[in-house]
Amino acid sequence: MPITCTDELGVTAVVNGLVNETALLIDPDTGASVAGNQASVVLSRASLAETELTFPRAIADLTTNAWVVAWTGADAAAKTFKVIEVTPDDNPAIDLLTLKLEAYEP
Repeated sequence: MPITCTDELGVTAVVNGLVNETALLIDPDTGASVAGNQASVVLSRASLAETELTFPRAIADLTTNAWVVAWTGADAAAKTFKVIEVTPDDNPAIDLLTLKLEAYEP
């Protein structure tokens, strides 16, 4: 799926990746379904290297621009999230990055 990535410097590139967005979560204490929104994307480090983007990173400082990802969902709605955690894959043969996301209003 094409994912538009914008780094903290404002550089934008479209990279193919996998998207996971979950809107219904299970409360571990009660087992009840609760509304929520959890999202992540998986990108190939090689695909990112072909762009001019900086390496993805979570930026906690609210006064600094964040790494942002956006895509169009199956419902044709635009989805925009900021990166809150970056987890690289330890297997160099796979070389993927998992970006944990949170809702973002530009």
